Amino acid sequence: MPESASMRRVLILGCSGAGKSTLARRMGKLIGLPVIHLDQMYWQPGWVEPKKTEWHAALAKALEGETWIMDGNFTSTIAKRAEFADTVIFFDFPTWICVGRVLKRVWTTLGTVRADMAPGCPERFNWEFIQYILRFRKKYRPKVTGGLEKFTGELIVFKRPRDAERYLRGLEDARGGELDTAGAA
Repeated sequence: MPESASMRRVLILGCSGAGKSTLARRMGKLIGLPVIHLDQMYWQPGWVEPKKTEWHAALAKALEGETWIMDGNFTSTIAKRAEFADTVIFFDFPTWICVGRVLKRVWTTLGTVRADMAPGCPERFNWEFIQYILRFRKKYRPKVTGGLEKFTGELIVFKRPRDAERYLRGLEDARGGELDTAGAA
């Protein structure tokens, strides 16, 4: 059973399309922690990348928060973020699940700005992004796990979507509350 009382800074990692932002929103509602979507912090309108110094300054300020749920990979910053986190949730899903979910997301939200994305960054089909997902397990997953080498808190790994759902149900039971089932992870 999840121990939500001990969770004050939660880092959610995994391949695009796994459900990081959805889990972050649902957990935030359920346990009352503020949610930080790194995509909102990072991207500027028109999918423009920020200056590296601005990005690192914004991230450092966010990490100082007393409590948060932070979703997003940005592999070069994982080790730093893990220093502040007490809990890491890692979506370790098969590639086909993530590709399917991203294609469904693109199909259903094309041209609109999702709630977890920065203003001015509408959903789009991007072949490079699909290739990133296809290469995630082999090329990027080792960078994610490598960034957690010194992490000493609680590491929770989800292998399938039902693992995330079970975890949320456990949080709900521990809190005695009602689970928000909209946008199931």
